[in-house]
Amino acid sequence: MQGLFINRLTTAHETLLEAWQRYPAIHFALHLCIPFFLRFYQTPAALLMLPFLCICRTYKGTLHQFARSTTLVVSTFYFLSPVKNTPLPHSQGAAYITIDQIKPIVTFNSRSYAYSGFIKSFLTNGKFYHNLPYTFYSKKMELNANHDYFISSLSLEQSRPYHWIIKKDKYTTFSPTSRFSLTQKRYLLKQKIKALCKKHFPEKRTFYFLSAMATGDIESPILACQFQRLGLSHLLSISGFHFSLIVLFLAFITKYTAALSIQRLCTLIVTTGCFLYFGASPSIARAYLAVALFMLGVNFHKFPTPLNLLGGSFCVALLTNPYLFVHIGFQLSFAATFGILTFYSPLENLYSRLLPSRPLQDLQIFSPLHQHGYLLTTFLRKTLALSSSAQLLTLPLVLFHFQEFSYAGLLYNLFFPLGASLSLFLLLVGFVAFPVSTWVHKLNAKYTHHLLDFVSYPPKRFLYQWTFFHSHSFFVVLFFCLIILGVYLKERLKEYGLDVHQEIGSESAI
Repeated sequence: MQGLFINRLTTAHETLLEAWQRYPAIHFALHLCIPFFLRFYQTPAALLMLPFLCICRTYKGTLHQFARSTTLVVSTFYFLSPVKNTPLPHSQGAAYITIDQIKPIVTFNSRSYAYSGFIKSFLTNGKFYHNLPYTFYSKKMELNANHDYFISSLSLEQSRPYHWIIKKDKYTTFSPTSRFSLTQKRYLLKQKIKALCKKHFPEKRTFYFLSAMATGDIESPILACQFQRLGLSHLLSISGFHFSLIVLFLAFITKYTAALSIQRLCTLIVTTGCFLYFGASPSIARAYLAVALFMLGVNFHKFPTPLNLLGGSFCVALLTNPYLFVHIGFQLSFAATFGILTFYSPLENLYSRLLPSRPLQDLQIFSPLHQHGYLLTTFLRKTLALSSSAQLLTLPLVLFHFQEFSYAGLLYNLFFPLGASLSLFLLLVGFVAFPVSTWVHKLNAKYTHHLLDFVSYPPKRFLYQWTFFHSHSFFVVLFFCLIILGVYLKERLKEYGLDVHQEIGSESAI
């Protein structure tokens, strides 16, 4: 019994070692997570991850790797010291700001606008603070986002960790300075898209949903509350999910109409265009960086693995803007993508015991009804594997931040994102297929109307919240344990040739 345990432990040791050698970018990204958790959330439990990152074949090599890892963690921790140096929760002073996003805020009895970006410098009590994320709420469009502004007098209040609210007083003046920016043009383009959606979708609920999918601006507080109680709020804000769907759709158009070199150029142009349209939100920045790194590798005849792309984009994003780490959308985007890349294959193999896959020669002897039934069960198996793999790694982060989740969220996230992606697909087809756009929009209006009924009238038996009272350290440990388990399972399945996310090594991979 003891020998069997030692053999399995040795196998796990070798598997993790091969995984870190195969995925150096994700290995480095996990190193960065430790000091960021220590600096921003004060959770020493993150240090428990360090021994798993220092695995080597020899005892001496392990000591050297431990020394390098410790040096990286400690140096990054002290590198983040200026980030930790922030003004008091309530401060008065002057600031120089940039505007990166304009978003309409609609409540049940009012409408306002939220300007967000970074405070490049803030002077209070003789001290300067730099690069502070902020939001400024205004009842009217009083600022032109094509300019930066110097604010002579303001009140800065901390709304949540490492995010501030700018409030005016009677002495506040906004002095514009010159700067090239696409923020105002991006806002005006989104307004045009909303007007186009309103023209084709007269029903308010359908219009609010599709315009939110296309622009990220939700103007119906009722619809926002309905999606929130079902754990579907991420579908109403622009995320890597929307970015990937739109880029995939536009890249698919060029795939069969151009040569490979033209396809790559078109993909890069389309990706950059989507990035400029959506703006540099945390999840969009992560998705765009992954595509950009892949294109950079292709130009040098290197085809990076998806996990290395994810790790590389994670590191670049954090090194350029450390405050992204405390953004919940950025964390969930990274966790969901990591979960899909590592747990999808194990979960699909697990679900295959309930819904088995069959060879083609067996399907040919089935009746047409049974063949369609098999296609349906295959689709169901893959959908369940995709959804559950994404939720598996995001669940600890949701509990870390909110200490609760809804039962309905687990159920609805299994099927509703796929249904919403079909609505977005039909919307895009309607925008580009001019000869049949009217018919496509009518079809989409009917389909989306019935889809939203699932949100407006959910079964009451699932509308319960599951609350946890564990400490933050528990969920951090659980999160890191799932990461280690995912890397281990992915590497083991690769050894047996059962991993669907194989190395990208062909010219047609793009």
